Amino acid sequence: MKKNYLLVLLISLMFISCSENGDLPESISSTKNEIIVIDFSSQNEMEEKIDEIISLKEKKEKIVLNTFTSITNSKTTNLGELNVSKQGETQKNRILEDLKRYHEERLNSIYELRKELNFTSIQSIADEINSLILVNPTKAKTLSSKYQKFIRKNIVETETIFDDRSANVINDKGEVLIKGEKLNFDKSNSKSPTGKYIGDEAIKSGIAAYSGEYFVYYFAGREVHKNFIGVRYFKYFTELKSYIATPNGLVATPSTFTVNSGSIAGFVQTRNQIFSNYSFSYDYPSGYGTSVRFVGGNKNTPYIPAGGSIIAKFSTTIGGVYNEMICNMKYTE
Repeated sequence: MKKNYLLVLLISLMFISCSENGDLPESISSTKNEIIVIDFSSQNEMEEKIDEIISLKEKKEKIVLNTFTSITNSKTTNLGELNVSKQGETQKNRILEDLKRYHEERLNSIYELRKELNFTSIQSIADEINSLILVNPTKAKTLSSKYQKFIRKNIVETETIFDDRSANVINDKGEVLIKGEKLNFDKSNSKSPTGKYIGDEAIKSGIAAYSGEYFVYYFAGREVHKNFIGVRYFKYFTELKSYIATPNGLVATPSTFTVNSGSIAGFVQTRNQIFSNYSFSYDYPSGYGTSVRFVGGNKNTPYIPAGGSIIAKFSTTIGGVYNEMICNMKYTE
């Protein structure tokens, strides 16, 4: 027991060591020159690098989640001596404190990745802004203004104007090169010289459930791809994302998504078909993290999300405070 306690204490101190004012060490080491724009020798080399970066990000996020879970699950909530109003205020403060620590660690992982790659991508800037909203909102506004040409706000978060893969190798000026030639990945023109993923479209989204400050959103839509001879094809996805409402806006929060079988998103080829049977459907996924996403196989025909249903339990423990929501909903196009 003592060993376990000391381990949790040590991890907690690692969290607390983050700067209180959000001035985290984001700069790349001065011992080597930062890569300003990446010039790949081929499209395949670029795709391999994107896969490498995404894999590194996923590994770092798992470490952040595991550390966060160890700390927050070790805490207990003893508010019996406080009156009802004080209990609610204390719980909110504990939640915000732990959520801030989670996003401080997320920021540290972003800055570590920049140092490892010796490169700052526009995607890392968007990710940084989404965590700075809670940690350092002033800096978040500054970055949003500075990079407004290449980022935008979707239904809940900041995203880049580029596709979600390529944004990991595009610099803060919207540039990436292949053999010295600048490529254009702007979502608005739907052109992808990589022969890979272009972006998401025809997205249906909304609130699956909420309780107080705790929200879970659902998403269903299609990924647009092109093969190496320029022919478009599609993959269809379902996704769940969880957030906590803070004074600065919605902020991603780790959750457990426990989804019952039969929770699906339906897709049809035309709007005339919306009120008949679906052409096909995909399940909503279960899992742990700030989001969970399922992507189906290739299809040559564009379909649109037409409705669905979700029966699930969403739960999160932050600052020793457990919050659970039961979702039982149906939605239409």
